[in-house]
Amino acid sequence: MKKIYLIGAAPVGGNMHFPSEGVIETSPAEADDLVKAGLARFDDLDSLKVDELRTVALNESVAVGPAILKDDLITAIRARRQNKS
Repeated sequence: MKKIYLIGAAPVGGNMHFPSEGVIETSPAEADDLVKAGLARFDDLDSLKVDELRTVALNESVAVGPAILKDDLITAIRARRQNKS
């Protein structure tokens, strides 16, 4: 399974899904197809290190403090992405 977040409404696994749902897990083939079609982006935040997550947060205008935990940082980035769509 691959994690993606939708940019717009799209059918995933036979059902219509929306960006407001946040991260969705789907098959690797379907995830690749949705990304290639411009309907989704991969969510690989869990595999990143804290410094890399801070860079993502900075690039996506997510305000975070200096002592934030990795899980909280991931949650903040995902929330920003969800609210942005």
